[in-house]
Amino acid sequence: MATLSVLITGFGVRDGAPDSVVFLGTVQQGGGSSWTIYRPFEAFQRLGQQLAMIFGQAVPACPPRMLDVRFPDSLEKARVDLSMWMMQLLQHPPIYQSHVFVDFVSSDANMPPPGMQNAAQTAARNIEHSCFF
Repeated sequence: MATLSVLITGFGVRDGAPDSVVFLGTVQQGGGSSWTIYRPFEAFQRLGQQLAMIFGQAVPACPPRMLDVRFPDSLEKARVDLSMWMMQLLQHPPIYQSHVFVDFVSSDANMPPPGMQNAAQTAARNIEHSCFF
């Protein structure tokens, strides 16, 4: 079995769309391969909805969208909340082994969305959780 870890390491704003925040996630599988995913907050909400349709109440609730690009502290709080939520999902093998979760952490890997700016990763406050996959 390989180990999978998911870190929400930072966030950025797309040019020309100040309300379009994208969160950066670093996914590492096993001892070697790793990649970066770029997801807007709404993608995390969709993931939660899709998982809830499959697994019902076993799925922890996705954090509410309470962020404002004018306030970096709100973006950092959202990043931490999403990291903690991913940690909770990684506690449940049926969830993190599902095609929905695997697609979320692997599709469009290493492909930043057009117009990304300010995507510097905030390494000082990374949250990591490992699970067996």
